Amino acid sequence: MANRNNKRAYYLALFILLIILCLFLFRNRYLPYAGNFLVVEDSLEKADAIFVFGGSIPNRIIEAVDIYNQGFAPLIIISKYPKPEGYKYLEQRNISFPEGHNINRSIALSLGIPENSILITNYRAASTLEELILLKNFCLEKNIKKIILVSTKSHTKRISKIFSDIAGDKIKGIVRYTGYDSYNPDRWWKDRHSLRQTMFEYQKMLHHLVVDKKKI
Repeated sequence: MANRNNKRAYYLALFILLIILCLFLFRNRYLPYAGNFLVVEDSLEKADAIFVFGGSIPNRIIEAVDIYNQGFAPLIIISKYPKPEGYKYLEQRNISFPEGHNINRSIALSLGIPENSILITNYRAASTLEELILLKNFCLEKNIKKIILVSTKSHTKRISKIFSDIAGDKIKGIVRYTGYDSYNPDRWWKDRHSLRQTMFEYQKMLHHLVVDKKKI
């Protein structure tokens, strides 16, 4: 029995090594598919609002401002994340430090967006799933039928999948990635930023399929 198990382990290890070798030899042909799978984008059309996901400052808000200036929507909604670790300590010391949503708002104002065209969510979401569930509820409450969802390139596939799962045909989501993102789907394994983003997104997508989807 021990010999049989050792043989199975040997052949499994050999199989894995062969896969790794094939991926290495043909990486320029096949690995781009893994990067491009993560990147989706819908055609722009008139919508009720633009939603900017938390994180990745300032490239997402800049794209939202560009879309606003092109006349595709009259309102920019900025997501609010939980307070960063250590923020409570700063508050106790009476030290003022802007959070991400405050920075995004300041950028939008500095780029000429009217103050009454900017809305910061009154809730804090700790994940993409929470952001989209709360956004769906907000849209239903405010009778928003169509919304442009702005994020970074590698984030767009997950956004598209989750929003489709939770919103169905009640709200139309138009997914757009920021043009100010350096993620390279065709060569993602060649630079640290793109490699990290790719690995992170596949991990998160797997988590959504296995865990989060049950919550919807």
